[in-house]
Amino acid sequence: SLGMNTSKVYNKLKSSLEPTGDWKEAVSGQLNKEGYALSSFWAFKFIGLNPENGAPKFDLTGSKAESALEDATEYMVCVGKMDPDFMANLNTSLRYKAFVLAANFYLSMGNQKFLASPFKNINSRSRVPSEYLNMSVEMVKRWRTPGDEKFTQIPSLPHPQNNGPIYPYFAEWKAFYCYEAYPYSDIRVVDAWFIRCNNISISYNLSNGLLSRFVKNVNMSFTITNPFQIVDKDFRGRDPEVAMGNQPLSRNYSLGLNVSF
Repeated sequence: SLGMNTSKVYNKLKSSLEPTGDWKEAVSGQLNKEGYALSSFWAFKFIGLNPENGAPKFDLTGSKAESALEDATEYMVCVGKMDPDFMANLNTSLRYKAFVLAANFYLSMGNQKFLASPFKNINSRSRVPSEYLNMSVEMVKRWRTPGDEKFTQIPSLPHPQNNGPIYPYFAEWKAFYCYEAYPYSDIRVVDAWFIRCNNISISYNLSNGLLSRFVKNVNMSFTITNPFQIVDKDFRGRDPEVAMGNQPLSRNYSLGLNVSF
């Protein structure tokens, strides 16, 4: 047997809410702009690493426009939407005599996300991570010496001398720092589609001919939850939940015995 349900979302804003002018609103998916779908978000345009110190650099074209004072999207690029526009559930069941094999799958696609930053737990204005925090494995590929910018897009460890504020045309109070902007650059955006197998189970029912008169039915089962997922290659082999900075879903194994008298 096969069962499936799907949903597809179409939406486009026909009016805008007044923006705050803060870039943090633009990267959050909470900036509602006319002509764009709900949950659309913007990112800084990454143009490489500084060959002198490995700090990230960005293209802020448009930041000198007067409209940029109130709309951060003037100097950022729209990189997609955070909410998926297509979702599906698939339930399968295969029965042979007393055996039943069942599986459940979930598909989500049509959205984008920022990868978790390798500098998430770093005080980017002054120091490297403390000894109480784990560093991202991406830091192994970070910029270390001049010339590394040709082979990597992971900045060097932040230092006050290479993490000066970025001042577009507008007032100083809207300034931001390059290591603060890096996690929200287009280089950190990935397609967030995935196919997840929620569970697989196999069960066996003892036939009535093998049971005593005191037992009506005996069912034995084995179930695995979250056995595997198929994700975009940009996740670099990691679970989508982990790649986006969340806790991974656990994988559980269970044996079951159901006896009816």
